[in-house]
Amino acid sequence: MAYYQHQTFHFTKSNTFVMKRHKGRTSPHWHNAIEFLYFIKGGLEVNINGKNYIAGDGDLIVVNSSMLHSSRLVGEPDYYFLIASDDFFINNNLYSDKTFFSPQIHTQKTKEIFEKIILESEKNDEFSNILVTSYLMELFAYLNRNHSKSENSIISSESKKLNMVRDAMKYLQDHFTENISTDSIAETLSYSKSYLSHSFKEITRHSLIGYLNLLRCQRAKLMLLDKYSIKEVSIACGFNDVSYFTRTFKKTMGILPSKVNKEVFNLYI
Repeated sequence: MAYYQHQTFHFTKSNTFVMKRHKGRTSPHWHNAIEFLYFIKGGLEVNINGKNYIAGDGDLIVVNSSMLHSSRLVGEPDYYFLIASDDFFINNNLYSDKTFFSPQIHTQKTKEIFEKIILESEKNDEFSNILVTSYLMELFAYLNRNHSKSENSIISSESKKLNMVRDAMKYLQDHFTENISTDSIAETLSYSKSYLSHSFKEITRHSLIGYLNLLRCQRAKLMLLDKYSIKEVSIACGFNDVSYFTRTFKKTMGILPSKVNKEVFNLYI
């Protein structure tokens, strides 16, 4: 099973792939699986390793392995995201860990393949996983032939900065319930505070404290859905003051903690 660095998501359908329809944004994360975003309707800006791509109708956005990515709404998108495990395709000589696909592709061939994947996924009968896997193999073969580039074409000068940002994200994910400040993060990780803060905001669109609050609010959301009280959630998620938690949750998640329920809240935003 592929490792997916995200607080609220895991593989649920297949060790080879998982696909869902989506209309929202995503917070910064990375994983060692390859992610495809296929757009029925555009309206999403996808940030991959600090570079922005505006997705249009029929576009395929490819997030290569271990790349930091997030997205924000610039319209009303309607798209499918599909996450494909590296292991299956590497073992079948369809993909190398040194191969990188172009991040934005718009061709009739990719549209045809994804339409077949969508059709079979919606059927969801005993043969669907087999057929979707075969279409994924076709997609990987097509991308390797027509839309791949070597590791050398990736800008190596950015790798140090990206690794630093990933270090900071991982540290925050492991310690977000603790009393953390920008100074303590930089000191613990032995990075310049100003360089870390600037690079983190540049690549993730979040300040360090903004991302810390996002992690806390994501955990708070899950606890609220499990019917914990607002006071219990506030303390457990690192907020010492209920009023501050309420204000931060509303600003970060767009809804008051008291209004959270499964009908109005999308778990994958």
